[in-house]
Amino acid sequence: MTIERPMFPSRDSSRRGFLALAAGAATIATIGMAKGSAADPIFAAIDAHRKAHAASAAASAEIGRLLDLADQIVGRAIEIPA
Repeated sequence: MTIERPMFPSRDSSRRGFLALAAGAATIATIGMAKGSAADPIFAAIDAHRKAHAASAAASAEIGRLLDLADQIVGRAIEIPA
């Protein structure tokens, strides 16, 4: 063990080494999430919520479109008889 050959060599601090490490970590995380999604029911609940939210947003957009169409046909002013 000398200064030329330390006992614990420093890690590769180059950009290539960092990118390789980041790519490996991302791959492992993706594989872990794919395995976890089949086993964990919370992911099914999250997916169902996303689909329900999308359907609700589509229904709200359709309501807005129909209200705009009604305003074009009848007008925006509503008169309430006294």
